[in-house]
Amino acid sequence: MKTREYILKYVIIAVSAAALIIAGFLFVRWLYWNDSSDAALTVFSDYGQDANIERYTGNLYINIINTAIPAAKISYESKYGNKLPSFAASTFSKAFNGMNLDVKDPRTYFSFVFTAFSQYDNEARLASMRQDEDDKVPVISNFDEAPEGEIYFSEMEEYRAEEAINAEGSPGENTLESSEITNIQDPARLEIEKKQPSLLLLHSHSTESYSPYSNNNYHSLNDKENVVGIGRIMTDVLESKYKYNVLHDTTKYDKYSYADSYINSQKGIISQLEKNPSVKVVLDVHRDAIEAKTERDMKNRKEEYTVKINGKSAARVSLVIGPDNKNFAELQKFAVYVQKKMDKLYPGLFLKTVIKRKGKYNQFYRDHTLLIELGDTFNTIQEAEYTAELMGNVIGEVMKELEQ
Repeated sequence: MKTREYILKYVIIAVSAAALIIAGFLFVRWLYWNDSSDAALTVFSDYGQDANIERYTGNLYINIINTAIPAAKISYESKYGNKLPSFAASTFSKAFNGMNLDVKDPRTYFSFVFTAFSQYDNEARLASMRQDEDDKVPVISNFDEAPEGEIYFSEMEEYRAEEAINAEGSPGENTLESSEITNIQDPARLEIEKKQPSLLLLHSHSTESYSPYSNNNYHSLNDKENVVGIGRIMTDVLESKYKYNVLHDTTKYDKYSYADSYINSQKGIISQLEKNPSVKVVLDVHRDAIEAKTERDMKNRKEEYTVKINGKSAARVSLVIGPDNKNFAELQKFAVYVQKKMDKLYPGLFLKTVIKRKGKYNQFYRDHTLLIELGDTFNTIQEAEYTAELMGNVIGEVMKELEQ
């Protein structure tokens, strides 16, 4: 009888140990397996795995391991700032392919009943996980304060949507033609305080990168590969050559949520302008992008966005204006003035001024505000860096001329 009890005891122990080993193996496999269904979420390699874990906080395997090992549970909850759901909730999530059901959140019922809700719910949950209680989106009291007119969840989705709009013949983005700028007046003069910050340079889409850094659909957290490095070059020129005090905001506003990037950068703009009311010029530096379906498309796009300046290849520049801004007329004046200065100093560098079909892009805080798209994904980082140097000169000359 005792022999049978011993055997049963060891069998239970062996089965339990095997179950833990299998669970651990499946967890690791799930965590690192290249699942294409999560490709849209795992956009940036450096933190894609963290985001993947957070999205599936209710994962059954995580719950088993963290429940069996209390220290792991404490470490997990401390690192990700989320309490683990119950075992039943994790089981539900596993059974229904990652869906979350929270009895305290009625929205999760809709995600279960109507699958169309689930993708937005999961993205919203992921974004909210990254927000501390003291790091809330600014209170928007009226439409004029809204940062953006259209929300996209990825850069790919954004330019595919714009392609579709144009293909349908709907009013897409407009390009300001040369014939239209002749009657546009110069922008207002600038009151610059030399010892105080006069220009804020930021990047709402700070992870946008250039060739050859094509990973993650041309997005990188390495500032030597993305537009933040480009902004540093512009800043250096403006400070060293023109002696302007520049605030270069290097925050990765699109790191965790492309859809929230302009809302996130709006917080940064509000904070910087509150602390530095002397700032008169705001520049949001990006790089342009479009989907090239063939080698010919890629070649044509590269040729369109590249020009020789003083015998050296440079990435061409587009200026973007949001039409829904209450100060649209002033923004247009400033854009045209910068365009004319580019044409005078570096003929061919200017590509186009784009007026989007809707949106604000946080351009209503200062009349001297520009969204600059410097080059394209197919431009090399060297071409973009050279253009950054040239644009530093352009903006420096513009500010010098507009000073009272």
